[in-house]
Amino acid sequence: SRPCPDGKFKCASGHCISNTSRCDGYPQCRDGSDEAGCPPRYPDGQYCPADRFTCNNTLCINKNWVCDGDNDCRDNSDETLELCRTIPCNTTNHFRCTNGRCIYRWRLCDHIDHCGDGSDEDIHGVCQTRNQPLTCPQYHCPHTNRCIRFTDLCDEYDDCGDESDELSCHHNTTITCANQTNHCEQRCHDLPNGRGIVCSCQSGYKINKESLKCEDIDECQNLTLNYCSQICINTKGSYRCECASGFEPSAINRSDCQPTDQTFDILISEPEEIVRLRRNSLENANHYGVLVEDQHSAGFMSIDSNNRIVYWMDESNSEVYRAHLIPSTISTTFPQELLFEDTDHTIMPTSLSIDWIAQNLYITDAIHGCIWIMKNDGRYATKLITDIESPWIVTVNPILGIIYFINFKHDIRENSTDYDVTIESAYMNGENRTILIDTDIIYPTDLIIDFYQNYRVYWTDEKKESIESMNYDGTDRLTIAHIGIHAPHSLDIFGSQLYWINRENRSVYTIEKFGRGLSILVLDNLESPLFVRIHHPLKQIQTVSNPCSTANCSHLCVLKPSNQYQCLCPLDTTLEEDSQTCNAPIVSELPSMVQCHCLHGKCIYRSDRTNNDQLMGCVCLPGYAGQYCDRRSIINVINEHKYKILIIGLISLLLIGILGIGLMQFRRRQNLQPMPSIPLPTNVRSALNNFRNFITRSTDNINIVRFRNARPNTTSTTSTMESPPVFSNPMFNATTSSKQSSVSNEPAKLNVELHPPPSKPNRKNAPPSPLSQQQQFDPQGKETDHDKASLVVRSSGSNA
Repeated sequence: SRPCPDGKFKCASGHCISNTSRCDGYPQCRDGSDEAGCPPRYPDGQYCPADRFTCNNTLCINKNWVCDGDNDCRDNSDETLELCRTIPCNTTNHFRCTNGRCIYRWRLCDHIDHCGDGSDEDIHGVCQTRNQPLTCPQYHCPHTNRCIRFTDLCDEYDDCGDESDELSCHHNTTITCANQTNHCEQRCHDLPNGRGIVCSCQSGYKINKESLKCEDIDECQNLTLNYCSQICINTKGSYRCECASGFEPSAINRSDCQPTDQTFDILISEPEEIVRLRRNSLENANHYGVLVEDQHSAGFMSIDSNNRIVYWMDESNSEVYRAHLIPSTISTTFPQELLFEDTDHTIMPTSLSIDWIAQNLYITDAIHGCIWIMKNDGRYATKLITDIESPWIVTVNPILGIIYFINFKHDIRENSTDYDVTIESAYMNGENRTILIDTDIIYPTDLIIDFYQNYRVYWTDEKKESIESMNYDGTDRLTIAHIGIHAPHSLDIFGSQLYWINRENRSVYTIEKFGRGLSILVLDNLESPLFVRIHHPLKQIQTVSNPCSTANCSHLCVLKPSNQYQCLCPLDTTLEEDSQTCNAPIVSELPSMVQCHCLHGKCIYRSDRTNNDQLMGCVCLPGYAGQYCDRRSIINVINEHKYKILIIGLISLLLIGILGIGLMQFRRRQNLQPMPSIPLPTNVRSALNNFRNFITRSTDNINIVRFRNARPNTTSTTSTMESPPVFSNPMFNATTSSKQSSVSNEPAKLNVELHPPPSKPNRKNAPPSPLSQQQQFDPQGKETDHDKASLVVRSSGSNA
């Protein structure tokens, strides 16, 4: 099999991974071979740190995952019955299986044998009180979308979950639907055994708890009641879907909104690089390339789509970088490190999110238990929220003025390794911290926002193997996808599609954001994908007001709900009495990031020792030229000119042949003397000669054509037309002068005059061959002498 490049380890499966991933306790090879035969990594001959469980195969896993019904070790050593019987099981949120395993209680009675002995699915035991599967339709609950039996109506138990089965009940009465007059406004149902009647509403309506009348359901407040991919507008008894500016309804599904520009980028962070896949949904075309290279351990990313900037963190050295999202997919961009020079405190980032409106950067610090805020270049860092147990993931919604973060709340009780996980929110100034989700959540690994559908929040739970979502306020929690979702580590959203990373098989998949249909493979054979982010100009809403643009904050301006703002100061400094000025020094912004403008080539970067400056240049692809590889090379233009000459020559020969046959027929009928030779137009003679030269492939007297300012070449010449084209009527010449001379046998010369493009006079030509690519740097004071283009002209020895 093919060997791996230098610095790579070859897995037994044949895949290549970074040498730094070998024997680190976390399997990167698909078969786990990178962790086989490794020496102990910790003191006293231990393979894992004290807060991790050591598998028999020396892998390290979370202690909370031991005996939970999942084979996390890959050799099942975390699920042996002998081990499980010794593990404490907190029955508040866990269930002890008959065989001794301890699983999460929310996994009970879900038709999956998590215990391994079926005790979590025992219909005569723990599942006896659970409702059995129902056959719909009988009675449809309008708000929760459930279907219950008629026998469950008016039984003084909320079977629907919205109390609709207990509202408008008329018990113990002789009234029936046949003889009722004004009891039910829309629909009437007879209760079993003549117990009375119950009223219900038509589709799109529900019973009002106060008036017991039918009122309209707002389908837009519940994702299961509408499938609008963006804007949902409630109507009386129904709803309609609309698309935001820049989007249009799909021709297949009018509730699905697609961008008018369907080209977007999928960014994927891997340990040593950030790669990019450019997709066009309309053309079903993909272009893959490396965006950032030479990284140590690239991880969490956040994108400012309006300014085309990607921010990311390096997990190995706790550094944060940013770079421009260049248009070319074949070139890499140049990272700029954020230095945090204005604070003496060490920042240990675990995730980050950019506020693209106020241009502030939010960073979680799980080591110090806080969330930082700073300018987008790292200046004026200060702690926004403190006293957080272990914040790992953060994302911001600057339109609402809210941040969301995932917090791992460790349980410090003795002899317990359990810990709770919460998804929380707070204002972007750190106030009003609120817990939104704290149940049925194990190991969430990413958190994103759909800005076009009521700011809905999505997250992945790698341990539960699920993708879930909620409203921006924590209501309407739904499991979007669970079946067929394996090891989801990261996700992002664009349009009506979710894109998520499967770390188990190192691939990127997409699934509809409503969970309908199957996951579709987008990209596979990645080395070790960590996080995925989507870039498109419409990914983030830009047409929103920015109150900070008119504020006079001296250092930091943060957004708040209701289009408000607040001034903040760097760490250990305070505001003056005007609530706008900080008693802190003003720090200069970081220099502008180097941008690559190469359109059809690769950017290169070098230092100018003379001026102590950095220079950027382009290496153009074959067929392109110019300072930014933005125009076709002269060689291609000349080659195209050759084919034009060939076509003109063929057409001319055809016309001459037809004309000659016609003249021969005319001479036979008229019995005339041979007619004088027909003088051909000059341009036709030139085309014929060039066609003959093209066929014979003569290479004598090749002209070298250069742009101006190039070094002169004494062996090459250019000429202009000696006279304008001459057009004549052969019949007129024959009848007016029998002494007219015949066509000269002197061959015509191909005369070409080329000029540099007037709009871009200083740009250079592309190299004549892909084997010798020229590197051009800007700025540069002179042109090089390697730009060559050749013309094929008539050989001096050819005959007309």
